[in-house]
Amino acid sequence: TIRRINTSSIYLNERLLNRQSPSFYLDVASYFFSPTSFSSILDKFNQQQENIQIADKKSIEYGLRILTNILELELEAPQLYRTVGYKLMELKQWSLALSIFRK
Repeated sequence: TIRRINTSSIYLNERLLNRQSPSFYLDVASYFFSPTSFSSILDKFNQQQENIQIADKKSIEYGLRILTNILELELEAPQLYRTVGYKLMELKQWSLALSIFRK
């Protein structure tokens, strides 16, 4: 849909400014997983897209891709792996969470 395309383009633009920030990826992924607004570094992002309802599988998949970008930052910090793993558990992505916790 048009709104999903718009949120995706906002994410891609904001990513340029927040490329090395794990919290940025976690916040954006959470946005795609949940229709509720939240306070974070993405206030501008949320203000533009207040009423988007996440109902389709593609949004969840996109959120998962964004979430796993945290692991590609090459920070090798165990707490980042745990954070991603716990978020995956929250989303009931058990097999993905287990593979993250094994690292």
